[in-house]
Amino acid sequence: MKKTTSDLHFSGYTVCQELIKELLTYGFVRDNFTNNTRCCTTEFHATYKKGLDINNQIYNKVCSIIRKYPNTVADLEWEFSRPNLRIEYDNRTNTVETSRLEIWEPFKLKEVPTGQTKSADIHLACDWNLSNDYSKNILERFEMISFDRPFEDREGFKRVFTLTFSTAREGHEWFGKFHNLLTNLDGFVGKLKLEFLKKQFRFPDNAPVLPLVYFS
Repeated sequence: MKKTTSDLHFSGYTVCQELIKELLTYGFVRDNFTNNTRCCTTEFHATYKKGLDINNQIYNKVCSIIRKYPNTVADLEWEFSRPNLRIEYDNRTNTVETSRLEIWEPFKLKEVPTGQTKSADIHLACDWNLSNDYSKNILERFEMISFDRPFEDREGFKRVFTLTFSTAREGHEWFGKFHNLLTNLDGFVGKLKLEFLKKQFRFPDNAPVLPLVYFS
């Protein structure tokens, strides 16, 4: 049976040092993001790393920590995925069929209204040092949300492209489309991941979150 994995992410847009210290003490680790594109830049972004599966007790505890600081503007997301929804690619030496590429128009994005949440998102991590210019230019033309994250074990960084969907069906559909694209994208090195939202806490309820893909 394939194990479901989960993550807990904190995005702080207005956050005091006391809250940051308390979250780090509880088990969060700061994420090093730079060059945010098509999304708001956080003052503090962190992921729960205590080595335990996320559960309601942990989630509710973090929500109670956030509520202690009423001037905070933040978003807490509990997400889950499965191994078959995480795929790695290395097309540096493979023979790929570039004639099979399906190139789409740039994605349209819209802000998430108060009281509404996403259902799923795709994260496409491109190794910016190992991937060739051709593959990077193809990905950039889609005008997706993105940020850069340095590697912990070597020089360089990955550019993480993100698409956020209002329904799980849209997430599954576009995960399949991107898998087909990346399988045939010459020179691409990176990963693709589909995640689903379990719970979300926007504080206050109109706090910024990643924009949704808009299909007209």
